[in-house]
Amino acid sequence: MAALGNTAALADTAPQVPVTFSGTLVAGETQSFHFTVPDSELYRATVSPANAPLTLTLTGQYPQQPPIKNWQSGGLWPLVDYTLDVHSDVATPFEVTVEEIPPKLANVSGGGIQYAGPNGSFTATYTLDVPAYVEPVITSWDYHDGLVVPVNYMKSPGDETFTWNLRDADGKRLPDGWYSVALRARNNTATSLAVPAGEVIIDSTPPAIDLQLDGPPDSHAGVLLDIMDPGPHPPSLPHPYGIASVRASVDGRSSKAMAWTGPSLWNWASATPPDGAWSPGRHTVTVTAIDDAGNGGSSSISFTVPGPTGDTAPPANVVAAPVIAGAPQPDCSTAAIKSAIRPFTHRFKLAQHECSDLTGDDASELVVLLRAKRGPKTVAAIYRQAGAAWALAYRDIRHRIRRIGRVSHDLRETLRDGRKIRVHWSGSRFLATGA
Repeated sequence: MAALGNTAALADTAPQVPVTFSGTLVAGETQSFHFTVPDSELYRATVSPANAPLTLTLTGQYPQQPPIKNWQSGGLWPLVDYTLDVHSDVATPFEVTVEEIPPKLANVSGGGIQYAGPNGSFTATYTLDVPAYVEPVITSWDYHDGLVVPVNYMKSPGDETFTWNLRDADGKRLPDGWYSVALRARNNTATSLAVPAGEVIIDSTPPAIDLQLDGPPDSHAGVLLDIMDPGPHPPSLPHPYGIASVRASVDGRSSKAMAWTGPSLWNWASATPPDGAWSPGRHTVTVTAIDDAGNGGSSSISFTVPGPTGDTAPPANVVAAPVIAGAPQPDCSTAAIKSAIRPFTHRFKLAQHECSDLTGDDASELVVLLRAKRGPKTVAAIYRQAGAAWALAYRDIRHRIRRIGRVSHDLRETLRDGRKIRVHWSGSRFLATGA
């Protein structure tokens, strides 16, 4: 913009900052320039070159204010016409820029990685030097795209806390993922550099729950729990695999907390009959899980336990009788055993087995030790001879071994027909006898 001499009239319409005035001064000359500001903010004058021998004097034409000699910065009001007098005692070219003071953020901290659930937010502290709009700049670690969420209210200078509700400029919550958050400050004419504030992991995904029976739907069936939280997680979590709590209810009864038995994510205690055995009829088990972010999920499984077949069970103290000639012999082959344990094989594999007449009643028993394909869970299952086939008579999923050969276990169990079996295993030694 052309300079106005010390005797020239000021322009009728003053330019609005930011504005730059330039010219050349002869020794002892003063040139005057006219400007206005859009808002009552902090403004400054920058001289170029910085060592130019200039004296700046600011005068407010409306309302009348005393001149401010050696003016460099300060608060200015809108609807006021300001005059900036530029003087030099020596001849010199000059350039003076009047602009709003750019805001600057300091001491920005979000405390590292934050984990936010469905109602979560991101918070950070900062120090602001001048009034400004403070807004987040979001970068997705998955897609590396930048997102600025504008705000419509200014913050005062000083120490402040910033809170972002994890929503974009349209008010929509961001998808689940890992995000880097920076803060920047802006006013009407300038924007500060974005300063890293921290990271936030948004997790709105409920746990996935898979329920399966551990065998045929009989009076002693148990429900196996396989629970996984598929949402994004921070490196460390307060609970194993991000699952904070699991509860199970049976046939509409009050739910009970389920224990995690570790070390794998599917090692939750099975849901078992609340009264020791399922009564004949239809039953429903409902499992609810809540993850560390506060997301909840539930799943149900229903099954029908058949009623009695009318067979009369022999007493527990039955005395062994001679082998009946021509009675069918049980098949103890590997193929027959695998066929018997097929309902378990989606999670377990055969570890040990014993096939003989353990109770001395001329009907053989098949005792198997099943080892979980993943984790330390171990199932002891006992089958009774039913003609030439095998029928499940007992199973127990309460026992766990870390490694065969390191621990030993003894079971003394009563079968459904009253007969008693003792099972012992220790390393490669596996014995099953009548008790």
